[in-house]
Amino acid sequence: MKTASDNLKAALTGGSISRRLVADSFYGATRTLQDIPISTWSIRGDLTAAIKTGADVTILYTDDFARAATPHELTDALAPYGQELHLYMVIKLADTEERLPLGQFRIESVPGGTDAQRRFRDRVITEGSTVQVTLMDRFLGVQRARFRSLQEPASLTSAWAELARISGLAVTRTVPDVAIPSTLVYDRDRLQAVQLLAGVLGGTAIMTSQGTVAVIPNTPGDVVATLAIGEDGVVTDVQYSMQSENAYNVVTGDFETDDGTPIHVEAQISTGPLAIDSPYGEHVLEYPGDKSLITTQAAAQAAVDQLLEQSSVTEAYELPVQCVFNPLLELGDVVQVERMDRLITGRINTLDYGDTGPMSLRLGVISDNPL
Repeated sequence: MKTASDNLKAALTGGSISRRLVADSFYGATRTLQDIPISTWSIRGDLTAAIKTGADVTILYTDDFARAATPHELTDALAPYGQELHLYMVIKLADTEERLPLGQFRIESVPGGTDAQRRFRDRVITEGSTVQVTLMDRFLGVQRARFRSLQEPASLTSAWAELARISGLAVTRTVPDVAIPSTLVYDRDRLQAVQLLAGVLGGTAIMTSQGTVAVIPNTPGDVVATLAIGEDGVVTDVQYSMQSENAYNVVTGDFETDDGTPIHVEAQISTGPLAIDSPYGEHVLEYPGDKSLITTQAAAQAAVDQLLEQSSVTEAYELPVQCVFNPLLELGDVVQVERMDRLITGRINTLDYGDTGPMSLRLGVISDNPL
């Protein structure tokens, strides 16, 4: 959960607030535009997606020197060739405004742009530009920078140091560091390698609002917020959603050693409502990843164990929640939902909010207890 002042926290739980989005554009370390006004926008996040967060924004920009903001050259401020937008939420309080960083995003595409122009004496001036921009977090650059050849970790002593090396990004160490197994090797997909190292650290890699890589641990953390329903609550709608299509309780894998000897491994759930001998039965998933680089029994077992952990409980039961807009909530946060009859604890798997209206969450349910 993002940090904020007590005044801002009180304003967010007090009902309707005034919010607007602004951005600074960067080309490398150079800031090219500052406090760009954004008219309409939507921000989304999904823990299961390769690139976890993204946004669609419409920029209305008037330049002090009557220049067009719609990009025409590869190095223009809003072009999709390495340029970034750093997004900030500006929230108006009683006697002040607070500026909250929402994320640092690469410009992935510019679906459309128009310039309102007129001729003044001997030149054409631009009275304003409207530019539609699609943004993705910095994992976009990692995904595109595939390994040019097969690689192994440069050092096995620190998973965090190796994650920073292969991603080329700053990291925020949210979980303890560990050594890297000697059996770990990378496929050509650099972003997949980042997530492989995050798995070694015991979690899933995400981009923080400060533009650094962090790891959300597989084991849910403490509750950071309570979302209550009712007359004085912030929850406007709660539904139930259960699906079993992707709730696997067995993962199998068939691999080979370097000399061609077959390796067969399995991982399974033996206790609880998803146990293989429960009424649920067996739901088997065959390891779908690249098998050519997994050549030992230990590496094969680790691969199916990790996949089973990712493909079981949190995918089986999710809770869609619509609540009062709160930009402090982030992917992976654990929250409680107080219904009239139940207290439900879950982790935020997806979020979606925009320039107006409430925000939508989908929680992976951890516990569901009657009151």
